[in-house]
Amino acid sequence: MRWLVCLLAAALVASLAAKAQTVWTNTPISFTNYPGSDPTLPSSQDRMTPNVWLTRDSSHGPYNARYETTFTAYISPYDTEWANGTTANYASLSYTDWYDWSKGVNPMPTNTVGVNAVLHLISEDIYMDIKFTSWGSHGTGGFSYIRSTPPNIPPSVTLTNPASGAVLVAPATVMIGADASDPDGTVTNVQFFDGASSLGNVAASPYLISASLAIGSHTLVAVVTDNLGATNISTPVTVTVLAFPPPNVSFITPTNGSFFTAPATIILAAAIVDTNTTVTNVDFFDNAAFLGRAAGSPFSILTNLVIGAHNLTALITDNLGTTNTSSSVAVTVTASNAPVNLPQFTGIGLSNKQIGRASCRARV
Repeated sequence: MRWLVCLLAAALVASLAAKAQTVWTNTPISFTNYPGSDPTLPSSQDRMTPNVWLTRDSSHGPYNARYETTFTAYISPYDTEWANGTTANYASLSYTDWYDWSKGVNPMPTNTVGVNAVLHLISEDIYMDIKFTSWGSHGTGGFSYIRSTPPNIPPSVTLTNPASGAVLVAPATVMIGADASDPDGTVTNVQFFDGASSLGNVAASPYLISASLAIGSHTLVAVVTDNLGATNISTPVTVTVLAFPPPNVSFITPTNGSFFTAPATIILAAAIVDTNTTVTNVDFFDNAAFLGRAAGSPFSILTNLVIGAHNLTALITDNLGTTNTSSSVAVTVTASNAPVNLPQFTGIGLSNKQIGRASCRARV
């Protein structure tokens, strides 16, 4: 029987080999297994981790209900080992199974009450402080202890709306939204800020709040709090509120999909719409390459484009410094001797002579 348990332990160790050593030193909690309680019920088990569920029946020692159905001397609780001491010096302690610890290191299980001890969850390599506060007699069962808990993992929060870089026009009422979660607890609050000014709190999902933003630049963040008081802050999102709609710009020429033959000197001309401010300039780009600036009407320049594909955009700026970018226009410049793309026919084969005869008949 013992060799089978050893094999199971080896398999469990292999499956959890990637887990790092962890020392639980967070706020202690108490657990009570009441005398006469049903050890198969979750309420009678301290489910420390997914792999260790400590419990006890009325006549034996503790066992791991995740893998065992009763206590077995020198083995139970399965996948654990015990030592007197504290986690302050856990690495230098001498560990043994619970049976030897409770009847060898300590004279009897009742003598473990009040003793500072360290429990090692072997496969998960977790060490925790534990101190029994009661131990029921044979035939009665039950026990209680206090033990340390894992470090609290802070919650996380991300702003989902508005998008960073968004431009709004006054009056600007915007819905600010966030996604928040906590891997080892619950989210209790999300607070929204515009710079250092609080915009409000939301205690439960969906984490949404409506806010009116004044003209200017705004840096929005959300701060999340979990059930243990840990907090975290989102990545900032910057939005701008304008007094007037931004100017608009589009291409008059060239049109999207145009073809030119090298050498290609072409006119780039833009149409503008700005009803509230004054346009100061329009800059033209070929992808990220600056082609030139038009500082007055007509907003156009001459430019030379090399052979190849080009993605043209225009950037408009008004007297308030507000900018806007046009939709892109794709053009292609081909070599002067580049072959013409003739229609493709399927299932028809013509020789050069046949093409020549057809051409001659067409001239008759």
